[in-house]
Amino acid sequence: MLPKDTAFRAVDNEAVILHLGSGNYYSLNHVGKRMFELVQNGICEVDEIIEKIAAEYKVDSAMVKNDIEELVTDLVRENLIEIRTDLRAAASPKE
Repeated sequence: MLPKDTAFRAVDNEAVILHLGSGNYYSLNHVGKRMFELVQNGICEVDEIIEKIAAEYKVDSAMVKNDIEELVTDLVRENLIEIRTDLRAAASPKE
């Protein structure tokens, strides 16, 4: 999910993704951070991520879906994440 030239760091209830080549970075709120934690723990199905976040924050899953889709679109556009079809590869820790 993270390109090799990208770093992810969590700080308290937020996180930052930095593209080491371009210097572009993106701040994530607690929900964006939670999405990355779920992926790092092997939960890579978007619907499962949405349901888990909706349940944890006690909000409507449609709202979470819109937020997650918008976040992923922004991160892909900035070359800060990659979408992989091999879910095992996406969940593997970055070397």
